[in-house]
Amino acid sequence: MSKKRKSKADPFAQRLAMILCTALVALVIVVSGSYGLWRLTCKVNVGVLAAWALVTTVMVPVGVWAGMRWGSEGARGVVHGLDLGLNRAIQAASDIGDVKVNLHQRIHMPTAQEPQKPALPPLPEVRHIGSGYGNGDVIDV
Repeated sequence: MSKKRKSKADPFAQRLAMILCTALVALVIVVSGSYGLWRLTCKVNVGVLAAWALVTTVMVPVGVWAGMRWGSEGARGVVHGLDLGLNRAIQAASDIGDVKVNLHQRIHMPTAQEPQKPALPPLPEVRHIGSGYGNGDVIDV
């Protein structure tokens, strides 16, 4: 039986390629950011820059407030979902426990009870008079 050998690339070459790709992406980000700032400062009117600064200054607190509000609503939704899930799980466990208890009671309960016999009336008291008539007969009075 022959084993198939997987060809492994050189780990150093892989690391070097990853570092070069990362450096290339970082270079693209830095160059595009620098070009954007140069274009913004050199080509745009000062009044427009002031308006952008004012808008961003006002929008930062609004953005923080909106983020906290949406985050709070999201957290409440998650907590509510967890609460519903836990309540359903607890209810299911309770139902399973009830079923087990009922099943245990039915198994250990006698299935067919003997019917109760009706109480018999008391027997009347019978008196016997002698047994001296020769053949041992008893005469009831």
